[in-house]
Amino acid sequence: QACGLQAVPQTLHGGKKAPPVWSSHHQHVMASFPMQASSSLNIAIQDSKDFPGDAARAQDLYSEFTMVDGRCLFECPSLVKATGIDLMNCPLNFVLKLRVRRRLQQGSVVLWHVVLPLPLISKYLLQPPHEWETWIGLFPNTQSLEAHPPDTMFTQAVHLISRPDFPKLRLRFTYHNPELTAQISAQNEAQQQESRRRKELCEKVGRQQFEELAKLTRGLRGESSDKDRDVAQVPAAMLGGSISDAAAGAVGSRGADAAAQGGATTAADLVTAVAADGPATPQQQ
Repeated sequence: QACGLQAVPQTLHGGKKAPPVWSSHHQHVMASFPMQASSSLNIAIQDSKDFPGDAARAQDLYSEFTMVDGRCLFECPSLVKATGIDLMNCPLNFVLKLRVRRRLQQGSVVLWHVVLPLPLISKYLLQPPHEWETWIGLFPNTQSLEAHPPDTMFTQAVHLISRPDFPKLRLRFTYHNPELTAQISAQNEAQQQESRRRKELCEKVGRQQFEELAKLTRGLRGESSDKDRDVAQVPAAMLGGSISDAAAGAVGSRGADAAAQGGATTAADLVTAVAADGPATPQQQ
């Protein structure tokens, strides 16, 4: 253990643990970041494929995790380590390397390697389910991992999964942090409460607006009914006056006709009388 970063002892996972070596630079960098109590990052190697048989026998290959400068963190017994290794209280701003080595009588040699930038990978770990899994291609030892920034090299390694001429490992990252989990749960609960509050407020405002609209509609309907009644009464009165006038006119017309007819009869009678009797003889005085 050094400044809060600890590789789980070999006896817990059945692999051979190489004791980590820490420089003053690493200790300074780690001490400059707050540590999360009881947090852990598990990195598991679940599967492998496309390793060329002519380069080495599968039983002669094994994986190891190192710091960015090559200092060994953990040495796995073989290529695959399904249970993974736990990095206790490990800040998520570190860059690690994963190497595949070949055992030789004189020691071992690195055949393939890849960079693991935790700042990039941790983006997939800070939200539930705090786990991320991916296939990743390995660069040959002739490729410098410092040729590009760690994020770029890691992205290129992920793109190598479509290239059958590059060996690959399937990695699973699992982040365990009770404090972060509790914080996320509290945030989710607060968001749910706020959502419920807004929903209830919207429903309440909606009911009030509906009731006010209903009242306004009823008021408008009442005014409209009154106006309809007033309009209905006015034409009736006007129609009644017209009928009376028409009746009176009709009666007057009939009277005038009658008077005219009477006057005509009298004149006719007079004319007839005069015509029958002949001209009147003037009387002598």
